[in-house]
Amino acid sequence: MASIVLDDKTNRLKIGGGTWSGVTIERFFENGAIWPAFAIDDNGDTGTYGTLSISFLGTSISFFGNTPSAKASQNIFVSIDGGIPYSTSYGDPSPPTALQWYQSPLLSDSTHTIDITHLAGTSVDYMVITAGQNTPLSGETLIVDDSDSAIAYEGKWVTNVGRYTSRDNPRQGLPYGNGTHQASTSGSSATFRFAGTAISIYSVFDWSKLGSLIVLYTLDGSTTSKTYAVSSSMDEFTSGLTQRENTLMFSSNSLSPGPHTLKMEVKESSNQIFALDYILYSPSFNTLATKPDLPPVVAPTRGTPSPSTPTPGSPTQSTVSPGVSSGSLTGSNTRPTSTLTGSDTGLNASANTSHSRPVGAIVGGVIGGIALLGFFLAFFLCRKRISKQFSSALAPPVDMSSRRPDPLSIEPFTAMSTNATAGSTAPLPGGFGTFSPVRKPGRPGLTMHSYRSHSRMGSSPPTFSVFTPPMSQHKSSHSLSSSGLGPLPALTPVRREYYQEQDGGNVTNSSTLPPGGLLRSRMQRLQNLVLELNRTIVEEGEGARVAELRGRIAELTREDVADIGGGGGGGAREMEERWQSVATILIPPPYEPRRA
Repeated sequence: MASIVLDDKTNRLKIGGGTWSGVTIERFFENGAIWPAFAIDDNGDTGTYGTLSISFLGTSISFFGNTPSAKASQNIFVSIDGGIPYSTSYGDPSPPTALQWYQSPLLSDSTHTIDITHLAGTSVDYMVITAGQNTPLSGETLIVDDSDSAIAYEGKWVTNVGRYTSRDNPRQGLPYGNGTHQASTSGSSATFRFAGTAISIYSVFDWSKLGSLIVLYTLDGSTTSKTYAVSSSMDEFTSGLTQRENTLMFSSNSLSPGPHTLKMEVKESSNQIFALDYILYSPSFNTLATKPDLPPVVAPTRGTPSPSTPTPGSPTQSTVSPGVSSGSLTGSNTRPTSTLTGSDTGLNASANTSHSRPVGAIVGGVIGGIALLGFFLAFFLCRKRISKQFSSALAPPVDMSSRRPDPLSIEPFTAMSTNATAGSTAPLPGGFGTFSPVRKPGRPGLTMHSYRSHSRMGSSPPTFSVFTPPMSQHKSSHSLSSSGLGPLPALTPVRREYYQEQDGGNVTNSSTLPPGGLLRSRMQRLQNLVLELNRTIVEEGEGARVAELRGRIAELTREDVADIGGGGGGGAREMEERWQSVATILIPPPYEPRRA
């Protein structure tokens, strides 16, 4: 990611609503800012508000400056790319404060326009644009926050998060990114690699502390030493300046295009700290897509002193005043906030010690752990395999014929006791209801079994009637459910010729049925068709084959009912009702018979 910084003086920014005022103070970026002074007075809003508009190429934009006093409006209206304006607040709990007061949502990598209205005394110091992969970067200035992973820290550093205090209005503010990296211990360093033609380092400097700070800057192997001192005779100290953001600490503006390495190292500190806030540099690449892939900074091993620490007197030394302020703040308020009352925090007591890890020990530990894990995994797999083989040897052979498909459970007619009498009831298999045998008058040899199903749709379940020959001619049938009661019987397919030969006429008397002949053949045929239908539904789902099987079952059921009940009176209506009853019981779901 890359962030482009724009000063308030840029000609890309259009302001309106009235005549804006400018203020020149060293604490601001590029030493100045602009604000709509006409929109606010001692009582708050004047009723006339400032407006601004800017077009940019990128994915987001942020605005930095001072929020208005608590008496003024803390809300603004924002329109993105000509859209409907929406209201948003600065989110400042104790205005006025120097901070990021607006950031747009993430947008597409293209040209956008932001219009902001209802500005009541809000100042504009600078803006930050988040660049996309194809955003032009030539001629722009990029900013890198102190928390960016591109900066490698070594030694004792503290991340101070929160507001700083200032002599000038507003008397408080937030550093870029809401915090700084601070160090006062000799040997603590920060290294940054970049591809560009110029670079500058900025900090928050504390003018309220008498003392000095010496920092070594090593750029591509060339070291420069700078001393920052605060004495009681300096105007910044006597005037109570306290802390100042955007303080320029180091710059180099004549670099050749290409990769460079800058190392900042604290050499000596006396009651002062080095508080790194952000880095500015001019890129030598045109877009992020063409940015060179620079190798990461490799930290020295633990206990090894920094190789770039020069001997006394070797670098070029100069004493500079940190009062010259020129800078750029940008970024998003992503870090948590806390109160920072000054720079006299116990750095040594709460410092983060950053050391490189022993690579050999880490690699050895990782390899050993992987090897140990592999041993236990192999042991577990071998034990599981042996246990499985032993269990297979002891287990009895599985009768696969007893396995039934799960979606359907079919229970055909089971053998009924010949002792059943009219008026008695018995439960149906599977808990689907009860049946009661009733002797049909005028139909010798036939018994009507009335099946009462357990309805799930109402309180009055329907009753179905099926006619069967005398019980003495029934063979014992087997349950076809998946309850695991035993293997399925081997059903011998019945030839169509035999079926037609034995089924030439109507059956009206039990003496015409050959023992174990016609009825068993028909039942076996129905069972075969139902089993095939069940298997087809499981394997293929609803389709042409399922429809064909349903039709064949319905046709066979219709023929059986016609043969059994033919000549018994009642006409076509009674035959239709009998066919519907039998088909409803025999055909698997859906239970509505498919008519041929």
